[in-house]
Amino acid sequence: MKEQKIRVYVPSIQMVKTYRYDELPEESKGSIRDEWRDGDDYDWSEEIASMKAIAKALNCDLRYEQDPWGWTVRLSPNFEYIDEEKISGVRALAYIENKFITPNEKGKFYGYFYNYGKREYRGITKSLDCPFTGFWLDDDLRVAYEIWKDHLRGNPQITVEDFLMFVEDTLKKDLDSIVEDHQTDEYVDEEIEANWDDRWYTIDGRDVTDDIA
Repeated sequence: MKEQKIRVYVPSIQMVKTYRYDELPEESKGSIRDEWRDGDDYDWSEEIASMKAIAKALNCDLRYEQDPWGWTVRLSPNFEYIDEEKISGVRALAYIENKFITPNEKGKFYGYFYNYGKREYRGITKSLDCPFTGFWLDDDLRVAYEIWKDHLRGNPQITVEDFLMFVEDTLKKDLDSIVEDHQTDEYVDEEIEANWDDRWYTIDGRDVTDDIA
């Protein structure tokens, strides 16, 4: 054992100007945004529930995967008869409307009146808007159907299988757009201000919340 002199650094308290995130200059926010992006744990449960509901409505098995390059969405049909997905043209239009569209439309009304004591609805319509979970991604079935019909006009050989591919592509595009949106500074700033509103920073962006005496 040997006793020796060593330098001991005693913590000191200093008065330092601190700022909330929205008070920082733009050049000080970069590292804070990167920290948020690295730890962002977005809850995809509503999107997944919506995709599962669409797959069920289409009598398909759903496979999906997310990686750093985006989403993969696959719908594998479980049709009753062989090669139903190969039906094309006008027959495909009738098939899709009868199998997938009409059964999933929901009635909406815009008012009612009483006729001899009986309530009757006026303005009843059928709609495919968000018919499954109520989440906006439900609407991708209607969007894909409208795209498919537009393609049918120029290509009468387009098939039911092509329709399923349009649904896959529509879902993938919307999911990827969410990922892209979550990388924008505007989105990250809103999330930081809403969730890290108790944090304090120095003017250069250093988090000193835990150092405040």
